[in-house]
Amino acid sequence: DTWPVVEAMQRVNLFWKLAVDDLGGLEKLQLPAPASHLEKIEEPHVTLLFFGGRDEKKAAQKAGRSLAEFANMNSTLSAREGERVSFTAHTVFVHPEVVFVTVSLPNDLPCDNQQPYVKLQASPSADGSIVRSILERGLFVKGIPLPEPVLLSGRIEMETGEPLPGARPCRPPRLADESQGAWVHVKKHNSMCCAVVRFPSSEIRDAVLDQARAAAFQFAQYPGISFDMKPHKEKLDGGARE
Repeated sequence: DTWPVVEAMQRVNLFWKLAVDDLGGLEKLQLPAPASHLEKIEEPHVTLLFFGGRDEKKAAQKAGRSLAEFANMNSTLSAREGERVSFTAHTVFVHPEVVFVTVSLPNDLPCDNQQPYVKLQASPSADGSIVRSILERGLFVKGIPLPEPVLLSGRIEMETGEPLPGARPCRPPRLADESQGAWVHVKKHNSMCCAVVRFPSSEIRDAVLDQARAAAFQFAQYPGISFDMKPHKEKLDGGARE
């Protein structure tokens, strides 16, 4: 019999953000009629670095950055997680499906967006990347310059979420107990009904294996209880075994 192994769907990193909790009064701004049907964004933020559930390597490729550059940005944001940051808003843009404001961030704050922004209102049916598309394609939208820059503030946070449908579940980290005896070193994982036993030499290991085979893998002290033994092979980088 084998012990069951529970596999869990771990939450994945979606993006680093500035979670804006002070809009500086922008939420009270009187907007043109085209924006009257749009819904308020309940958790406004500035996206700083996008993962989309990918690991660093794939996220860097998606962003068109080197792995070293992307990893450095991620490391900087990780070190500053929870820090409050003040920044300024300059122009509000009104589109039939979204209202957003362009902002200027501190120079020392990593941000992958060439033009950072905060969404204020949006249509429930609007694509999540609509603002990026508007800015990248230079689509015409009505801009309302603010009389003077508005000071906003927020905290650096990592937005996480559930893996996409079809994603492979991740095993929870395996914890191992290890013990060094006079002759052998034993390593036993908490989720597995087996252990790795290291001997002083392969000759001693092979001698013990020969004795186990001769005993038909039966414990003399515990009749009726059998066991299994085989040489351990380490995994290579690609997952194959030596």
